[in-house]
Amino acid sequence: MKGRHVSPTRRGLTLVEILLAVLLASFVMVAVVRFVDVSLGLWSRSEEQRTRHGRAHVLLERLAKDLETMHPGQLGDFLVEWIPFDLGGDSAAERIYPRLRWVRRPGAVDWRRLTLESMSEAERQEYLELGFGIGSPAQGDLSADPEALEEVVQAPSEWRHMPGLSEVYWALVPTITKDQDGSGTLFRMEQKLPTGAARQGVSTLLNLPLAQQQATWQGEADARMTDGVLWLGIEMFGDDTVHEEVGAGPGQRRRAWDALGRRRPNPELAPPNATAVQKPSLDGKPVLPRGMRLVLELESADERERRPALLEGADREQNFVELTRGELLPPGEEVHVRIGGEWMRVLSRDGDRIAVERGRRGTLPSLHAAGARVHFGTPVERTVWLPTARMRPAMREAAQ
Repeated sequence: MKGRHVSPTRRGLTLVEILLAVLLASFVMVAVVRFVDVSLGLWSRSEEQRTRHGRAHVLLERLAKDLETMHPGQLGDFLVEWIPFDLGGDSAAERIYPRLRWVRRPGAVDWRRLTLESMSEAERQEYLELGFGIGSPAQGDLSADPEALEEVVQAPSEWRHMPGLSEVYWALVPTITKDQDGSGTLFRMEQKLPTGAARQGVSTLLNLPLAQQQATWQGEADARMTDGVLWLGIEMFGDDTVHEEVGAGPGQRRRAWDALGRRRPNPELAPPNATAVQKPSLDGKPVLPRGMRLVLELESADERERRPALLEGADREQNFVELTRGELLPPGEEVHVRIGGEWMRVLSRDGDRIAVERGRRGTLPSLHAAGARVHFGTPVERTVWLPTARMRPAMREAAQ
């Protein structure tokens, strides 16, 4: 058998060719890994944003449901005021946060929950034995369950009456953090309307010193709604509101409200309090707004770490700032950013340089050092129409 003939021109890869192939493969692998990393980062941020938006929508829906059950009768009340907070310990208020209090008509399930909370241990045990605990028929529609109705008839008299009135509080207070970044924690509390105290104007909780209020809220596990609140915007409009502007003038929207006309929001504490309606109640009934526009902006802890920062310091007169990563700012015409305790509205962007309108959202222009974080969130809005259950004189005349 003849030997195998090998062409003298046939050879393997040289070391240089192998190195070039490895180098090209490395470039391809780096590009693929970089693409996957960027894609995963975009997906992660998109999921985080979607989760944050969902959480904001749930919170606004809960707030709207409370507002829609507002009691418009003589025992009703509605108070929206802004409270300043000194976070730096220098006797200067860097932040203002809103708190709301009103009287509402809770449903049967909410009333049973409030009743349960106000009972003694022995009364609570008897109440649960009657079938009013979690998963019991009393949690559903009593009219659809004859046995549950029979239990109600046999229950003590103080448990048999129809749901009464309660007072509900929503308050935004600073979150206590090491760096005092100014984010807020939103709380909600509710209690039965005290007998004989419905028309005293200010609830027992809001009469407490602020430190005790915070301690009370911190002690209520169910009261804590969410952390990471950058902004809770409130605009109220009545029957005479015809302007989009917010202020204390005729026909303007209000950021504070006093349904009893007792001058409870103090304008010396915060500028938005000066927009409160200061007029006596009508026929002994509270003067309620016709509707409310709510804006909620949230920012997670991970997002705060990725926020851009100031390249250079800014004085009080400066109408532009330089950022480290201006491309991170969200698009849109009504974008607001917060640096320190000051809110600014973004007018235009040119790379990392942004033109701003200073001192927005009830804040004043301040000095800012280089490296200060620029906070922002995507606003989620909700408009709520409030029940009045009566016709005011102007509406009555128009109807006639």
